[in-house]
Amino acid sequence: MLDGICPTVPEILEPSNIVLRSWRHEISSIQRMLGILVYSPLCRGTASIRISNFQNIRYGAQMRITSGILRNRRFEVPSEEVRPTMESVREAIFSSLGGKCEELKVLDLFAGSGALGMEAWSRGADSVTFVEQHSRVSSILQNNIQSMESEDLGKTRCIKADAVTWLARVGESFDLILADPPYDLPNAFSDTLNGIAEHSVLTADGILVYELRSRGSIEIPDSWKVLRDKKYGKTRVLKLKLNSEEES
Repeated sequence: MLDGICPTVPEILEPSNIVLRSWRHEISSIQRMLGILVYSPLCRGTASIRISNFQNIRYGAQMRITSGILRNRRFEVPSEEVRPTMESVREAIFSSLGGKCEELKVLDLFAGSGALGMEAWSRGADSVTFVEQHSRVSSILQNNIQSMESEDLGKTRCIKADAVTWLARVGESFDLILADPPYDLPNAFSDTLNGIAEHSVLTADGILVYELRSRGSIEIPDSWKVLRDKKYGKTRVLKLKLNSEEES
């Protein structure tokens, strides 16, 4: 590190720098860094660094894809607006689906960061449609997808719309629907399932994977059959299928 150049936050915490510089200065710098300001004796003045910026530099708001063509590729998560499905839960979800999504037409409702849809995309989905209403989140989602596009992957499209109202006008069916709405969104479960059923958005043999809060009770509409109901800490994942005409 050159004299007169202000070090970055990681440099301040680098063990080699701590050894080379006065421990009193280092302790003082770290204390201020965990508060509002960071001071380095090699800087001319005081560098103002917010805690949130420090956290982003150290850790980053990112997650990774767990399997498939894009395995271990990282994508941005707009942490203030969304609650992305954790890696362990995503692995469990796709394991229950057989691990692969080859030739499937996939719909990711309430897409958020796109974690679920990109997982299906990486695992061979023929196409993935992402539906997200929030402007900033939708923009980050599109950037995530564009950064990973490859000739080896299926087609994608991002639609900025309210997921439930979009179901009424989509006019097509999907083999796999992934839905992870905000836990506190009123009537999200019933509105989503009813919208999918009423507008034939799921194919006859298609699967709906729905993520919700583990606590609390829900009522399953008569037109649906639960194939799997699993809890992962605070998260509950339902795997559902539409009843056939004989079962209705």
